[in-house]
Amino acid sequence: MSARRSHGSLGDLISTLVFLGMALLAFLTGFGALEAGEIWRATGIWIAGFLCFLGACRYPLARLFDAMAGRLS
Repeated sequence: MSARRSHGSLGDLISTLVFLGMALLAFLTGFGALEAGEIWRATGIWIAGFLCFLGACRYPLARLFDAMAGRLS
């Protein structure tokens, strides 16, 4: 596999914080939709929030994937 570059730049930090902020906002907005009786809308918002959270965890997930792929080969 090719070597990964360092992920410590300011741009990486900003995008990670934006992903986390949007995940938190989606989580809270989902509760608002649930209180309004919109179960499907709340579910969709929570799924989007979960995907934003995974986006914030992209670098640790990539390291985990690389470690797992290294053990298999």
